[in-house]
Amino acid sequence: MTESVQKESENSVRVYEVGYLLLPSISEEKVSDEVSLLKSAIEKHSGEFISEVSPKHMLLAYEIVKHIGARNERFNDAYFGAIRFKSESESISALTKVLEENPSVLRFLLIKTDKESRKPASKRGEKEKTEVSPDKVVLETATLPNFSQEEIDKSIEELVRQ
Repeated sequence: MTESVQKESENSVRVYEVGYLLLPSISEEKVSDEVSLLKSAIEKHSGEFISEVSPKHMLLAYEIVKHIGARNERFNDAYFGAIRFKSESESISALTKVLEENPSVLRFLLIKTDKESRKPASKRGEKEKTEVSPDKVVLETATLPNFSQEEIDKSIEELVRQ
């Protein structure tokens, strides 16, 4: 790869998404101020917003420990939000440093993505609601083949041997 092509690809604009957890000790009124600080950091580092998931208070799947002041604090809940944005790849390391140094951010994940139109990650366990007619369910189950218990056991034994 030539040097000019390499520099061009390094400085290219890409789509990123940052998912973040804010400390639960922040009052609900101040959460929007903290999000504004995150957005201004993204803008400062040449970011252009695409979409956002507003932070929502939620229980965490596991306890997270963060060193605050002179001691380790333990958290079982936090405010989860996400921001999708375009930015030059060279400015991402500076943005990462800003996020790491922000005392209100419990944890974050900054990823590169190729999809601009996709919605940012939302609250875990949240699924899209789709309508399914009873006729479709009956049709799908009616087309399943009928196997005897003996045939199923024989197929399982063959799979286990492999």
